[in-house]
Amino acid sequence: SGGSGGNAGDACAAQHAKADDPVALPADIIWVVDQSGSMNQETAYVQAKINDFANLIAASNIDYHVVMIASPSGGNSICVPPPLGGANCGDAQRFRLVDQHVESNDALDQIINNYAKYSDFLRPEAVKHFVVITDDNATDAPINSPQAFTGALAGLAPSGMFSQWIFHSIYAYGTIPFVGCIGPNGTGAAYGTVYEALVAQTGGAQGVICVDDWVPVFTAISTAVVQGAKISCNYPVPAPPNGQTLDPSKVNVDYL
Repeated sequence: SGGSGGNAGDACAAQHAKADDPVALPADIIWVVDQSGSMNQETAYVQAKINDFANLIAASNIDYHVVMIASPSGGNSICVPPPLGGANCGDAQRFRLVDQHVESNDALDQIINNYAKYSDFLRPEAVKHFVVITDDNATDAPINSPQAFTGALAGLAPSGMFSQWIFHSIYAYGTIPFVGCIGPNGTGAAYGTVYEALVAQTGGAQGVICVDDWVPVFTAISTAVVQGAKISCNYPVPAPPNGQTLDPSKVNVDYL
């Protein structure tokens, strides 16, 4: 309610307004999958499970888009099938393919270098989630450190497109020196120190690539996507009637 001017005993003039129904922020999820020779089991797993991942997010009624940076042909190809993907591994309503073969050490470079191929599919207000899957480390220049990746994102147009982003990764890490991990999916090629730092920097989810069950980390990533799609807390305050002024100390908000 807004208070009118006058003496302390004057009654307040009341005005009420109902805000629009709250809407969760959308989410844009950018996958990058290493397609080098050692990734045959992992690329097949992504292809088989990517729709399960999308279904976890869809169940929460989040407006999501998925970008896949990977080649649907050649060695260790990834063809995203319907309903997420379109016909012949192509685009669909919620899916954009960036046909680019990803090697062992260039996942971060490919995110930046191919931005023009998917930038129109991103929403400025959406929280961005990166999911990099690799058994190696990001050592190819120039985007080969957390600082270089963060700086490159900040420089992409339009300004503010990546004001909110979280980095997730399934990579080689653990207690095994140099290679990170050994397990049913083989041995890591190199400990992914750059990915580890980006996950820690942004509070993302991570999984060990050497294991053969990624359901827990897929679930953790989808949970992060849903939790990141927070409802906006900004609502317009109605203008006071003619001749009245608004006293902010006397504004009451009911949240139902």
